[in-house]
Amino acid sequence: MSIGIFTISLTEGSLAFWLTALREGRHLAKDRDTSSGGGHKTLPGRPTMTDVARAAGVSQATVSIVLNNVGGSRVNAQTAKMVRETARKLGYSINRRSRVGMGKAQTIGYIIEDTFTNPMVNIAIEQARHATWDGGAVLMVLPTQGDRRLRREALEILLDLRLVGIVISSFFTNQIKPPSILRNVNSVMVNCYSDNPAIPALLPSHEAGAREGTAHLAAQGHRRIAMINGDHWMEAFQDREMGYRRALVDAGLSFDPALVVPDNDSQDHAQSAAAHLFDLPDPPTAIFCASDRFAMGAYEEMRHRGLRVGHDVAILGFDNDPNASSLKPGLSTIEVPHGEMGRRAVEHLLAMHEDRTEGTINGHNRVPSPLILRGSTGDDP
Repeated sequence: MSIGIFTISLTEGSLAFWLTALREGRHLAKDRDTSSGGGHKTLPGRPTMTDVARAAGVSQATVSIVLNNVGGSRVNAQTAKMVRETARKLGYSINRRSRVGMGKAQTIGYIIEDTFTNPMVNIAIEQARHATWDGGAVLMVLPTQGDRRLRREALEILLDLRLVGIVISSFFTNQIKPPSILRNVNSVMVNCYSDNPAIPALLPSHEAGAREGTAHLAAQGHRRIAMINGDHWMEAFQDREMGYRRALVDAGLSFDPALVVPDNDSQDHAQSAAAHLFDLPDPPTAIFCASDRFAMGAYEEMRHRGLRVGHDVAILGFDNDPNASSLKPGLSTIEVPHGEMGRRAVEHLLAMHEDRTEGTINGHNRVPSPLILRGSTGDDP
């Protein structure tokens, strides 16, 4: 039986509640009308939960939480009232006799090892959600903040369900030690990896992306290409500097250590780093910033000096931050493929669950990080 999606997006503060609720058997439900054969059946003209969500201007998950009276949710009273009134006006009601408990649904667990509030993480979850919907399963999102105890409890909950598989995700590219239980469960890692070859991983192409971006600057004729980099304890920044250096070699340019300025992962410090570069006797004509946040700091320093981004100095970022396209001019950047990694992770688990080889992955897979050109490098958006 194909089960529709219900995404539980947990914040760190509510994780304990949901773990307790699931243990006590308070199953979240997605409204379904079933025929005697168990298939989905919608009567002609009868409103659906999707209709209510569209009319109320909220997500289908919000409608389900409100109409199923799920305790502990963060839906405010005004929104809940609007959802109920919209459902009443449309003539929609929950069919209590056909509720499907979470324990009966095919579930994909999505464990986030660190922050849940970063918009990049949400991009991965959204694409994973779509892939889960297509596969007829439920996506359960559990942030653990790197807490081993919460991770262990989350895994215990997932293993009590009809589990398709588990995604372990991290915002920072890094090596982690996965729980031993994953050896017996279909699993995949997103933006992190382990030394266990049996657990496949999807990783961004930090080095290749930086190499392509720096090569583009060199192809534009820039010969003094600087880099504002982050702390080297982060693997992503190590790889991005390696890509920058290799692109210089490819272009026949000498590496000048004076043109590489470390940053402490803040926009203010990046502005100071840019000021240092502009004060050099032979300043750069292009700056590759290992993070879009660093690029925003460079923008500020250029405005302070009356320099024109994309004309006097080219600026290239990395990440494709949601604000990158709205900068003036738009920031050229290299995208971290969070969405594609989330989608492919779910597709892998579904393929494994269905004993299909198509769509599965093995080992460490580098997902392309595409170059996105906008006005900051003098390119037309």
